[in-house]
Amino acid sequence: MTLPVIVIGGGGHAQVVIEALHRCKIEIIGRTDADAGRDADCLGVPMLGGDEVVLEHAPDSVRLVNGIGSVGDAGARQGVFERFRAGGYRFATDPFYSNGFIPTVGQLVERIADRAPTMANRTLALVKTLYNEALRRGFPTVESNPAHMARPPRRADRRGRF
Repeated sequence: MTLPVIVIGGGGHAQVVIEALHRCKIEIIGRTDADAGRDADCLGVPMLGGDEVVLEHAPDSVRLVNGIGSVGDAGARQGVFERFRAGGYRFATDPFYSNGFIPTVGQLVERIADRAPTMANRTLALVKTLYNEALRRGFPTVESNPAHMARPPRRADRRGRF
């Protein structure tokens, strides 16, 4: 049985996460945000209130999904994770993988290449490096490097220059 989820966060990353959860057909109770004044509805998912609303649900009755984005400093994201984990809540992660939502590394790089070919090459190199480092350090959840067989994206058509 899959438990319903509450998405923590109300910005752009939360919206992407909600879309992924919809694709995976996972029941979403609602979303929370430290700024409870954000839009009342996001892709059909209601705003429940501030993050403290999660405490109205028993830890064994829901799973949480961290929808707080981060660029650079991930302190807020990490803080929310640690606070709720300490309270006995669990975060849902498996649905994305078990439902086949996450694209392969090659698909991801191709999607990026459609808009920014140079960035796609850099992304592929970074993903390879990250997985290799995780393998080197012995992370238990990383068994292989899915990027090792990914090919660099096709070259963008050269624009004619005068």
